Amino acid sequence: MRRRAWLLATLMAELWLTGCASPDATGDPSGRSASQETVRWPYWPTSMRIHPLTRLVTDADSGRTFIEARIEFFDRDTHTTKGCGQLRIDLYDLSGVTPRGPLATWEMDLSDPATNLERYDDVTRTYLFTLDTELE
Repeated sequence: MRRRAWLLATLMAELWLTGCASPDATGDPSGRSASQETVRWPYWPTSMRIHPLTRLVTDADSGRTFIEARIEFFDRDTHTTKGCGQLRIDLYDLSGVTPRGPLATWEMDLSDPATNLERYDDVTRTYLFTLDTELE
């Protein structure tokens, strides 16, 4: 159990969101505007966190361990918001003196509307990702 808690903590070491351009005031993600002057969309994500509901689960049938990662995005007013772009999650083993490369990497395309909708949970206002890995 201790190893599982430690591995989950290392998940929090590396998380990036890149991709979609910031929409203009019209909500158009291409950044095009009807007027010559483009106004930046004020509710674009400016930060994110791994939500406390993130946890390790073990499938009863196979015995495999999964990480249920819940990712939450915040706008400039620190209110929760949706995200758009490429999401990359790296899992590192930080037990050594010199950190090595990631143990595992997962990439998701949140710029795809179907994937964005499928992964978003209205109740918690987070994105849920089930990360398949052999942690034992």
